[in-house]
Amino acid sequence: MFDSLVGTQAATQSSQSNSSSKANQAGDRLEAGLETFLKLLTQQFQHQDPTSPMDTNQFTEQLVQLTVAEQSVNTNKSLEQLIKKQEEFSQISALSLIGKSIKYEGEGFSHIEADKQRFEYDVPAEAKSVKVMIVDKQGNVINNIEGKTDKGTYEVEWDGLDNDGKPAPSGSYEIRTLALDKENNVMDVNVSIFAKVDGVKFEDGKNIALIHDEKVDLNKITEVFQ
Repeated sequence: MFDSLVGTQAATQSSQSNSSSKANQAGDRLEAGLETFLKLLTQQFQHQDPTSPMDTNQFTEQLVQLTVAEQSVNTNKSLEQLIKKQEEFSQISALSLIGKSIKYEGEGFSHIEADKQRFEYDVPAEAKSVKVMIVDKQGNVINNIEGKTDKGTYEVEWDGLDNDGKPAPSGSYEIRTLALDKENNVMDVNVSIFAKVDGVKFEDGKNIALIHDEKVDLNKITEVFQ
């Protein structure tokens, strides 16, 4: 867990540093350009021919453009600061999930030998048959569960055993379903898994919940329990 939190903080700092450096570089270039422009303008006024005064309209237009650009960079800096605050708040909120039970959409889960696994599946309409399968990472079906055929959402607890009654070893598994309607057409069945969050991580711009070896995008979480 400690490593996960450290990884989250490091990723956050890296993201913020990159955004800040871009804004600072743009601001530095603009400031240097404005300073150079004002120096040239001052020199032009000092060395102009009194009998042929220079046209200041062009310089005024350029000065206005530089001022608008400066305001734009300042606005971008403010927006980047706001985004940083939102990222920080999001990551702090994610930390509150550690140790809590959740329900998330998806088929993959990390199993610990001798543990049971709760999940639910949603039958969208009356079906002719519904089969629920526990599949290991090699694609082997290690357990079959006969599902309910009436429309509705059903919760199931897998006892952690294979078809021979032996404990399934620890590892990554999937819950797959095969539902057929009365015309033998395959039906879409949504699966959700219950689990406990061990840690959180910030990865590729997303907050990730860690459940044993499984990584779950926080957007997939539909419920949080105490």
